Amino acid sequence: MILKLNPLILTFHLSILILISGCAGDFSQIDGDAETEQTSEQKITAQISSLSSFRVNLTSTDIFSVNNPNAYGCAGDVKRYKYPLEDTYFPEDSNSTDGSTLKPSFVKNVSVDITNSNMDSSNNSASDCSFGNDSAVPPPAFCASFDTYSPLFEADGLTAWSYWPDSNGTLPLLTPGNTARLQNYLLLDYFCVEQGPVNLPDPEVNKLLAGGIDIDLDRSAIDSTEDILISVLLYPFSTENLRPVVDEDTEDLTGATDYVFSNRQSARFDVHLFKTGMTEANLKSKAQPRYLFFSNETAYPKHIKRLATLAPPGGSPQERQVYIPLSKFPTADRIRIERYSGSGLIASVSVFRMKN
Repeated sequence: MILKLNPLILTFHLSILILISGCAGDFSQIDGDAETEQTSEQKITAQISSLSSFRVNLTSTDIFSVNNPNAYGCAGDVKRYKYPLEDTYFPEDSNSTDGSTLKPSFVKNVSVDITNSNMDSSNNSASDCSFGNDSAVPPPAFCASFDTYSPLFEADGLTAWSYWPDSNGTLPLLTPGNTARLQNYLLLDYFCVEQGPVNLPDPEVNKLLAGGIDIDLDRSAIDSTEDILISVLLYPFSTENLRPVVDEDTEDLTGATDYVFSNRQSARFDVHLFKTGMTEANLKSKAQPRYLFFSNETAYPKHIKRLATLAPPGGSPQERQVYIPLSKFPTADRIRIERYSGSGLIASVSVFRMKN
């Protein structure tokens, strides 16, 4: 994708200044007597479990992908959690069979929707954890995936498909298989036609509500008086950004004409609060794209619909904080950041427990 970028360089550092009990290094609540009886590994596990905040980078290196699925054979779940105010990952969980890190006990899972897990490709190891290729199922698409390598495009003969700034702010050409930089979670409106849960022929409708991020909480590990603060680092695309167009004759983006995103393709992300009641294992083994399964609001009611909207799009990186009044909804266990419409990149999400 070719973008007209704001001079602001995209970084992956939180800019909020907040003091929260349980941040990195605050292990004062661990019982001293128990500590002497624990092995070093047990102490570290207890320390991480007791933390009240974490951060996840939404990249293909930190999330299980179609060519590197989780222990259930599924793509989309976060593999590596980290301290929210430091660029340091939690240690690997020795009980994990897929290389996942430890995480605080109050989070069951964080996952993103993936819309290409049913693609027919030798690179796809997550096809068994998809809805398959039945005629009633949306075809594989890069509506919600990662923003560099693309086996479908490569199979179609494309030699390149997106541009993105490097550390110097320049725009190097990215070719399929080029993994020199982070592959961020990307949602592209013009690939979302027929991907949404609304089964109507109008493409402006059936592309809505496809893609997003789910933060699943363990309410038994959260005090009934606690609320949640989330901080989201995102790049909502707008008419200020350029997008590439495929050359129909050569099926190549090199030298292709650039077009701006239209108003209808401009980003809008909504934040919801609802209940699934599922275990961590059930959440991690659900087929992709998972929004098709959870779109049934009778089975999975929203306690707060559209708690916040991460808009308007500005065409440049933004960091947005949303306060979640979790204490007022004792059965709610999922925070969803949903792509209602448009295109954008979501770089990271941080989660903080807030004591009232």
